[in-house]
Amino acid sequence: MTQDFSIFLDLRPTLVRVAYTFFRNWEDAEDVVQDVLLKLLQRGFKEGDNIEALAVKAVKNACVSIWRKRRGHRLEGLGTMHIDIPAIERSDAMLEAKDTQVSLMKAISSLPRSERRLILLWQSGIESEDIALITGIPVRSVRTMLSSARRNLLDKMGKEL
Repeated sequence: MTQDFSIFLDLRPTLVRVAYTFFRNWEDAEDVVQDVLLKLLQRGFKEGDNIEALAVKAVKNACVSIWRKRRGHRLEGLGTMHIDIPAIERSDAMLEAKDTQVSLMKAISSLPRSERRLILLWQSGIESEDIALITGIPVRSVRTMLSSARRNLLDKMGKEL
């Protein structure tokens, strides 16, 4: 058990960086890593297990799980979404911006699941390299898929407007 614990102490900085690339928030990253390490320590290991690969994969999976839960809450609250437009703007501009936001969310939700996932990650400010790390998709494929997804979004938005 002590040996397992020391391995995790060595891996912890790497795992925190993996979680940070996902959330861009140190506190969330620390929380995820702490939960994952606790579960992995309780699980135990067999001789020959690649503990580092297992730990990194577990952190990625935990991040995706948390992201999905959070995303679900945001999509449910779409009707109460706040749009950041200066108060001095005319009300018709606010209505137009809200309509555009709703149209964008509709268009995103109509994308295939794989494209929707990549677009939502990209839209939240995560770089292609980090998306590749999170999803396990090669970076070149992520870029190609994002390009295709953006084209699909533009087509869908053009049809709705």
